[in-house]
Amino acid sequence: MDHTAGTGSSLPRLLTGITQQRAAIEVRRTAWFDDEADLRAYTEELVSHIGMKLVEPVWTSYCPHEGLGVFAHITTSCIEGMAYDRDGYGGFTCDIYSCKPYDTGAAAAFTARWFGIPDDAVFPGTAAPPQHELDAMPEALLWWRVLPHLAGL
Repeated sequence: MDHTAGTGSSLPRLLTGITQQRAAIEVRRTAWFDDEADLRAYTEELVSHIGMKLVEPVWTSYCPHEGLGVFAHITTSCIEGMAYDRDGYGGFTCDIYSCKPYDTGAAAAFTARWFGIPDDAVFPGTAAPPQHELDAMPEALLWWRVLPHLAGL
């Protein structure tokens, strides 16, 4: 099943000679990353799960009112994310951009395992339950593959 948000052929592009693949992952859970080292470890493992390599060490930062941020420069582009704790729930968003195709489902499955999200609470964005059902879940993961353009198309 295709879990693409939007269609590559109907959107304008400037960089037509390269592959462009983006994925977005959102997680809600009752706890969040323990510290910057935990977020760094997650990101380093995610890089290997999607078949990429780090160009530089993973960069993280922490701000008491804004949460944890992460940036990873990978061989084909980057991964960035943000973790925060609000209203008793931890939130995490992760965006993966690459000029090399990768398995977005594998990235989502790894993230679900890392956070301990049960299989019945992991949804491709295009197959998610109604919003009121998502709102009732203390832990859930949504993921999307966005704009998967293949070079030469």
